[in-house]
Amino acid sequence: GTETSDGTELRPYCTWGSSCDWNEDTKQECATALCEAAGYRNGTFVSASNNPCDESFVSGYAYYHVLGRTGVRRDDYTNEDTKQEC
Repeated sequence: GTETSDGTELRPYCTWGSSCDWNEDTKQECATALCEAAGYRNGTFVSASNNPCDESFVSGYAYYHVLGRTGVRRDDYTNEDTKQEC
């Protein structure tokens, strides 16, 4: 099915830590992280609301996958809203 990030623990946004490069690999990493959090084994990137390197989709505390790290965490980050096929 298609899953869209919403900032919850099961559908985290995607963000970055020390450096940001929004490319096919990082888009796929976001898709995989969201789909795994939602209980799927893998996923394919479909679309994103914005480039998280440049601007934020929402502000405030939510659950995020940080590019280059494992799992999800709750914090206040620059982020984007993604859609994945899981």
